[in-house]
Amino acid sequence: MAIVRIGQFTDIHDAPGFGKTKAIAEFLNSGKVDIGYLGGDFVQAGRYIKILQEKMQKQDLAGLNKDDQQLFQVYAQMQGFLAENSLEEIKEQLAQIDKKNDDLKGIEQMVKFYEQNQKKINDNKKKYDSLIEQSQKGVKEMMQTAESDLKTIDQIISGVTIPLLGVAGNHDPGFIYQLMPHIKWAEKGIQVVKGIRFAGAPNLTQYDCAVQQQTGYYEGMEFEAPADPSKLEALVKQHGKEKVYAEISPSYKRLKDEKFDILLAHKGFEEGASDGKQQYPFSIPLLELVKKNKAVTLNGHIHGPNGFKCGKEYRGIRSSDQIFFVVGYDDQKKRVEYLDKYRWKTV
Repeated sequence: MAIVRIGQFTDIHDAPGFGKTKAIAEFLNSGKVDIGYLGGDFVQAGRYIKILQEKMQKQDLAGLNKDDQQLFQVYAQMQGFLAENSLEEIKEQLAQIDKKNDDLKGIEQMVKFYEQNQKKINDNKKKYDSLIEQSQKGVKEMMQTAESDLKTIDQIISGVTIPLLGVAGNHDPGFIYQLMPHIKWAEKGIQVVKGIRFAGAPNLTQYDCAVQQQTGYYEGMEFEAPADPSKLEALVKQHGKEKVYAEISPSYKRLKDEKFDILLAHKGFEEGASDGKQQYPFSIPLLELVKKNKAVTLNGHIHGPNGFKCGKEYRGIRSSDQIFFVVGYDDQKKRVEYLDKYRWKTV
């Protein structure tokens, strides 16, 4: 029997200072852990959105008055949403959510404004499209900044002397896999380290990074509506579990015939990891695989001073932007033997 110590870090959101990344590298090289796990959200999407917004504010808005500028801004922002879903589909998804956070409330207001002013927007579409074309310079600058940030993070962690695993988060651009080669990306396939089989599933239900859509492993845009068990059961009965589950979760399709000991995923199985009661569509198939393999899950996607450990339906540990863990994992019994909790300020 051997206890393998896994350093679990998520929600780093580290640019332009890179202080957290440097602290992680130092901790991982301290001799306190055997494997490092970086669980997504390496950068902050708002940093890149701000760059684009500032660039657009400086550009010539072709003599648009204040009202027209507002219409243009809404039109430009809506293009990303409309590329994935129709207006009616977006409204329907938003309507299914009982409790909305500030971001979702903002999206709902934007959608309502867009719908109410659709005629005015359509009348000016040609002009707005021309302005969006001009803004591509801002997009280029935004992408260059993101690329530089990720390369800097990868350069810092290149000095880590222990195996380093990772998955992408909802703030991370799709080209993260190419720009950070010093991480073994678990969503690309089973990673065997020190005899432990690690699987990866980004299981993203939202995508915040304006730089570039996730590619290859992104599971699609949802608005985090809880699953309706009766509807899901009806679909399974009608079409069969394998087909329905594969459509809900590409990660399930990829992992259903694999054996693994630990599932690495940016987001956990319950929103906010507060009480373990709500399930979301993407989580149900993955949870079934976790139970089947009697696996442990290491997740993130939460912010605040408290991490979370779930010991009910599955064995899951979620770190945050303020909390990281050293997970003592028994490689023979395939279970967590202890959990050391750290606050970032103690590094």
